[in-house]
Amino acid sequence: MSIQARGDTGELETRVRIDITLADADISAEVAVLYRFAEELTVPEAVVTEFVERVSVMAAFPYVRESVSTTASRLGVAPPVLGMLRAGEFQVERTPEAPHDEPSR
Repeated sequence: MSIQARGDTGELETRVRIDITLADADISAEVAVLYRFAEELTVPEAVVTEFVERVSVMAAFPYVRESVSTTASRLGVAPPVLGMLRAGEFQVERTPEAPHDEPSR
């Protein structure tokens, strides 16, 4: 699983991607969560990190899990069981690119 966070003074985007190899299929899912600020502001890096770890990733992960399950079902393979995700069990990569870039393939 990879987690990227990027943003500027107007918004913050978090992308969660997972790649799973099963006996019968390879499944990838990527979900982005975009938060727009009501006004431009500068958020300290420590606050951004805490928000991403405690809120943003937790908001995206159920959709990643659902996407993997639905894709497996459509392919006719047994869906993998993805466990619970807890803050601190993952690493967030801060990327300098502007939000809304197309996901890498």
